[in-house]
Amino acid sequence: MSWVEQDGVTVEKKVEGWVIGEDGRPGLRGEVVDRSGEAVRDTLLAGMLSGLSGFLKQEATSSVYPVSPFGQTNALKGKQALGGAASTGAGNALDKLAEFSIKRAEQMQPVILIASGRVVDVVFKSGVDLRPEAATPSLTLMDAQHKEQKHDKDF
Repeated sequence: MSWVEQDGVTVEKKVEGWVIGEDGRPGLRGEVVDRSGEAVRDTLLAGMLSGLSGFLKQEATSSVYPVSPFGQTNALKGKQALGGAASTGAGNALDKLAEFSIKRAEQMQPVILIASGRVVDVVFKSGVDLRPEAATPSLTLMDAQHKEQKHDKDF
């Protein structure tokens, strides 16, 4: 739990407990917003496109002519080789996009939107000292810059 005192001191305390709504029941009714479905859809699309690019790329090693006055030669025309390289590059990029989307989906958590101004009761599971003595004062941007300049002069 965190709050800002009138003198600008930010207080943050670790607490365990429940929030009781206006109806006297634990918890508050709200709208659940879960955007992980979008990330899963992006991952699925990137995976499908990656598979399609793998289908389109051509394997140059399967079309090598063994005999030639110049040694082994490639049976692919320049245009085909360029298309295969582009498909390989696109496939690699789409694989990376799919990995990124999976990591993003794993980090997402649903959010519960609750209307502001609601009156609630907080019930603590165990005792907590809510005095701000151990809290740190909030720094303004000017204070932080001044502190950084002083630190630079010390070195």
